[in-house]
Amino acid sequence: TYEKWALPIFAGTLLLMVLVSLSPLGVEAKGARRWLRVGPFTIQPSEFARIGLVIVLAQMLAAKRENLNDFVRGLLPSIVALGIFSVLVALQRDFGAFVVMGLVTVSLWLLAHVKLRHLGVLMIPAAAAVIFLVFQYSYRMNRILSVLYPERFADTIGYQLNQSLLAVGSGGMFGQGLGLGMQKYHFLPESHTDFIFAIVAEELGFAGAASMVLLFLALVLIGIRISYRAPDYFSGLLAAGLTLVIGFSAFANFLVVLGLAPTKGLPLPFVSYGGSSLIANLAAIAMLVAISNHSLEVRGSREVV
Repeated sequence: TYEKWALPIFAGTLLLMVLVSLSPLGVEAKGARRWLRVGPFTIQPSEFARIGLVIVLAQMLAAKRENLNDFVRGLLPSIVALGIFSVLVALQRDFGAFVVMGLVTVSLWLLAHVKLRHLGVLMIPAAAAVIFLVFQYSYRMNRILSVLYPERFADTIGYQLNQSLLAVGSGGMFGQGLGLGMQKYHFLPESHTDFIFAIVAEELGFAGAASMVLLFLALVLIGIRISYRAPDYFSGLLAAGLTLVIGFSAFANFLVVLGLAPTKGLPLPFVSYGGSSLIANLAAIAMLVAISNHSLEVRGSREVV
């Protein structure tokens, strides 16, 4: 069903992203226009567009499986899909989604055994695009500087990162206790969204934070197992893509909170506040469960035969 409706699903999510940028329904917050107001609710279409992009990439790569060595007939359609998505998220200043979905797409290309020389050629414009987006706005350069020199900019551009590191460091081995952390009381900006992992480390300590990392790692390994055992090529690529979207988003968030990567505005899946992210990630898990169940049904019927 997803393979059949891949293009309409992707087109529908892109239409929502266009409405964010061009219609009065678009909502701007903290310098970024990423949300769409629907009655009393706001949704972030890019969260759903990630899932749509994975579905259409899996469909294109599966349909062009015999022609993937041909750049134009095999690889170009998926490049166009990624390009459209990238332009729209760039307009919304969602650099984190751009990076994550770029990594997911490259991973799917590698899994589909696309020619490495084709990927090598694509890396040049991709690197140029990343450099352009970094230098496009001064705040992105400031985020890089705050990671490189956190103490020098502790009271200015590095304030958020320093407060995050204070929260992580004050957690010790077993934390201050659930609900007893202090950084969430207006010391650490975005403590309920992008930097929730810092609060987890503060309240549950290294033991709690490490347990959360291991849980995400287990989720990724289970997703990879589902992908490996999928009954058909499309389902395998879809399962891998959905798993990587969640995995890359989670581990990018961990790196940001620990000061190992610049701030990107990526929520922690299933943990950060935000309905759009939660619904989109739960939809991805539902698809993984469906693929797993279908795999069991197919194997069971083969065993009966």
